[in-house]
Amino acid sequence: PHPPLGLAATDEWVATANEGQGTISFFAIEGPSTSPSPRYLGSLAAAAAPIRYLKLVPSIGLLSSSEDGYVTVWPISDVNKTVAGREASTARLGPFKWASEAIEHVTFGQGSGLACAAYADIEIWVPIPGGNWTRLQRLSGHSRLVTNLAFLPSMGLLASSSLDTNLGVWRFRGGQWELASYLYDHSKPVRTLLWIPSGPLLASGDEESLILWRPITSSLCEFSYTKGYYLPGFNRYDVGGTSVERCRQLCCENPWCRSFDYAHRGDDRTHGPRTCWLSVAREGGGGGGGLAWDSQANYDYYEITKRGSRFMTLQTPLGISELTLASTNRLLLSSNFEDGNVDIWKLSTSTCPDGQMAKGDGQNCILCPFGRAGTKGICPACRPGLIADEEGLLQCKSCPRGKYMSGIGGVKCTSCEKGRYATNEGTSQCTDCVRGYFSTVVGSSQVAHCQHCPKGAYSLNAASTACNSCTSGTSHDRYGSFNNSHCTSCELCGTSRAGGAAGPCHVPKNPSCQDCPAGMVKTTASACEYCPHGSFPDGDNIACDVFKDGSFDAVPDLNNRVCYTRSQYKNFACPMQLSGGWGSDGRPSQTSAEKFLDLSAAENRACSQLHCMGAFYELAVIAKRQSGQCRPDESLKSLCRWSTARLNEDIAQREGEARRAEEASELSQRQDKCRNVCDCNQLCQDVTDDEQRREQAFTVVPFTQTACAVRGLACFATCTSTRPVKTVERRFDCMSNGEVRDIVVKKTKLPRCQASCSTCPQEPYRDSSFSSCDGKGEGLSGGEIAGIVVGSIVGAGSLVGLAWWCSRHSHPKRRVTEENA
Repeated sequence: PHPPLGLAATDEWVATANEGQGTISFFAIEGPSTSPSPRYLGSLAAAAAPIRYLKLVPSIGLLSSSEDGYVTVWPISDVNKTVAGREASTARLGPFKWASEAIEHVTFGQGSGLACAAYADIEIWVPIPGGNWTRLQRLSGHSRLVTNLAFLPSMGLLASSSLDTNLGVWRFRGGQWELASYLYDHSKPVRTLLWIPSGPLLASGDEESLILWRPITSSLCEFSYTKGYYLPGFNRYDVGGTSVERCRQLCCENPWCRSFDYAHRGDDRTHGPRTCWLSVAREGGGGGGGLAWDSQANYDYYEITKRGSRFMTLQTPLGISELTLASTNRLLLSSNFEDGNVDIWKLSTSTCPDGQMAKGDGQNCILCPFGRAGTKGICPACRPGLIADEEGLLQCKSCPRGKYMSGIGGVKCTSCEKGRYATNEGTSQCTDCVRGYFSTVVGSSQVAHCQHCPKGAYSLNAASTACNSCTSGTSHDRYGSFNNSHCTSCELCGTSRAGGAAGPCHVPKNPSCQDCPAGMVKTTASACEYCPHGSFPDGDNIACDVFKDGSFDAVPDLNNRVCYTRSQYKNFACPMQLSGGWGSDGRPSQTSAEKFLDLSAAENRACSQLHCMGAFYELAVIAKRQSGQCRPDESLKSLCRWSTARLNEDIAQREGEARRAEEASELSQRQDKCRNVCDCNQLCQDVTDDEQRREQAFTVVPFTQTACAVRGLACFATCTSTRPVKTVERRFDCMSNGEVRDIVVKKTKLPRCQASCSTCPQEPYRDSSFSSCDGKGEGLSGGEIAGIVVGSIVGAGSLVGLAWWCSRHSHPKRRVTEENA
């Protein structure tokens, strides 16, 4: 009179539980297999409340779930004893807050147990000594009643179906069960599911369809992608400072998420760079309207087009109420909600050709669609960085360098935006130019396109397309700045108040924030003025300092070099270079054409000061090598080189002026002598003689002088005759005359400043007091290694080169001679 709600069977007996009854009825199966007949064995009062579900687990027993919220375990070693009541139940599981209508035997780790549906949760129970059971873990993930459970031993996956229309796939990892993925494609409550081990495939049914799934252990979604657009409103959750891949993962893992917007750059007001907004709506659905265009190309729109690993959907108008797998493992039996018939589904092993896939009806093949490619009848969506821009492809194409595809199932690669680049093929996301750099190139494939921000500018964010200039009246001297705090008042630039040489604005600047040229200082009036040659700006770049006159005295202790600051340089002495700038070799002897003169006192003193600047630079290098704390004054070296070049220009100019005056005097004297030796009458007689030799028809009237002039170093005579009627100009080169040629005014030759600016002065400009400056001579530091190179030592007809490295700590000073070499 009451329809059965539960059914369990072995090869020998069948157990049933009827609706509204708390008893279990047993029937023996007798007779030949071709025509078996049941025989009633008896009933078992299993529970005080009606039984809702029966499950047979051979290794455990017969399980009954009743409306009182308990699951009872019954032994089945001898069904007759069980019916007769001689074998009582071995254990009770519960209480559950809802009568469990799905129980599954699961194995995990080194043990096994039972997964029991507990309304919207799943409880894992394990046996304990003494024949009892205890709850190990509660799994939460569904929002409505769990209707069925199925376990796949080969992969250790537990699948659950629910009235919330979703499937859950659970796995045991790290000592506990966890949700591996959701499968969302059902639109109606799911009543049944089972595993097909030969696939393996998961089959599930609702009121409209049967869906086959591939097992997955992570959330899987496919997204569409629209560049330069966003969906206004409906933002439920925002994430800043993240990647597109992370936003895709978050949206896929949350069943309410249907789309998201992604911003590459911040707007300095409402959000920072690399921000996404997860949305409950989508374009034209879920309350969402149309997409809005972003003229700045900062926002992109992503929408979920497919969730999960759905393999095939089979439409069944009558729905699926129960699924059973035949023993052949290739026949799937299903019952429906209305006519009571059983449908038999055959699993075919046919494979579509390469470049094709099965159509949704499971009966025909179609070309791999756009965004997909593959072989052997499978066309997976192209992964990020790959595209399929035509149908029927066997494999996806890589995006070229300078382009990317962030989503799966891509059809067209997108060029990297300004401020980004992609150096490799198959890129899913372009790399940002780092902070302090910018790029204006679209589709860049080179990191070199990222240019550093110039001095006086900065970029706070990565992927910048331009740099921000410091506000009016401020600047800095750092390239690639990503900090607006580097911008310093130009009135303070170059001074200790701006950090000095190590500060962000170490070059003095005028009121217009233009750099004072090298060698200039900024006066109290904020104007740039040149320091005299050989002097240097003080520590604050507001005055010019010089070394004192005298022997070099900056090395009081050879073994403990001191690291001096710019403000201390003026306390030390600097010797004057010898012979008016010619050095220890002395002034060269005069020649017939040149006279060698000394530098002026100011020039010689300036060059001497520049030699000392190089000495102080090398002192800092040695001190850094000894202590590791000193920083060589690079700005002093640059200033020294600039000043040396300017000084030599001034010397060359003075030398040139003297030589031009001497050349003019020489020319004037030669011209005077030229006038004395020039005979214009004789030149006209020479013209007459030449004409007479050529003319035979008549007698030539002698040419007479009508003009006589000296131009340059030549004499010109203008000669005229009436027969022939002719005027001739005859030239005489005065330099052919020995008296003119012997007039020579000697030309001035001046020495040049030979300051190296990075080392102590070398011969012939090395004063004896510089012996303590570097590692040469008697001033060799005990903590240093000196390199003494002896070359061109000739012995036995051969050239010998000796490199002798020595330390005064290890042996006394040695002399290198031809014999010991």
